[in-house]
Amino acid sequence: LVVDKSGSMAGDNIALVKEACLATAKALTRRDLVGVLAFDHRFQWVLEFTEAERYDYIEQRVLRLLASGGTNIHTALVEAHRVFRTDPRVVRCGVKHCVLLSDGDTPPADFESVVRRMAEDGITVSTVCVSAARFDAVLMGQIAAWGQGRFKFTNSFKNVPQLILQD
Repeated sequence: LVVDKSGSMAGDNIALVKEACLATAKALTRRDLVGVLAFDHRFQWVLEFTEAERYDYIEQRVLRLLASGGTNIHTALVEAHRVFRTDPRVVRCGVKHCVLLSDGDTPPADFESVVRRMAEDGITVSTVCVSAARFDAVLMGQIAAWGQGRFKFTNSFKNVPQLILQD
């Protein structure tokens, strides 16, 4: 999970992001791996890839997530791709799926190249776009298309946990 933790996510929004991360971990099988890469203007591994059955550990890590800063999706996607390609446990996974949660309000960058490389490496990229004061649904839709994933849009953070679980 690549989740936006910028200042626009403060308050109830970041609580719902945490809920979505935890619900996703619970929905996975004990053999699945889950990781949470949070980003504002920089990225931070909140939870490096770990077995989904380690729910107490996952919860402990995810609950530390705090909202602050700006937004830079590109560097987070580059980092996610790096780890998908280099973590030996992740490399062996049969299904590799990245879900990006953000309002999409980020500086321009070459998103297409990094996401297409992810798809070429067998990593699907889906997006969940949340409407905010400023948001870029077009970019989030393009990222999902380039990543051969799905694009979901909502105007309420309350819908985020269910949208991520559906993906």
